[in-house]
Amino acid sequence: MVKAVQKQNGLPGSGQLGPKTWDLAWTGKYRKSTPAKSVPKLAPKPKPAPKPAPKSAPAKHVAPKWTASQYYSIGDQSATIKTWQLRMRARVPR
Repeated sequence: MVKAVQKQNGLPGSGQLGPKTWDLAWTGKYRKSTPAKSVPKLAPKPKPAPKPAPKSAPAKHVAPKWTASQYYSIGDQSATIKTWQLRMRARVPR
């Protein structure tokens, strides 16, 4: 997942979790890749009536400060990695 996020946001795909990749969990682009398979087409759902525009702009997501003293790679374990994984899981549409 780290490499995918890096690639989707223009970073070299090092596969290491560092401060730039950490920030992308909150502010970067991410789209879940889907395996190629045939899916039957369903009739489109009717579009709901448009909602009125919000009065104030939504709060911009800001990543917590990177406080780790190292970069992380596959096989490493830490609270930092767990936090990043949980944030990315929260971003994946279900």
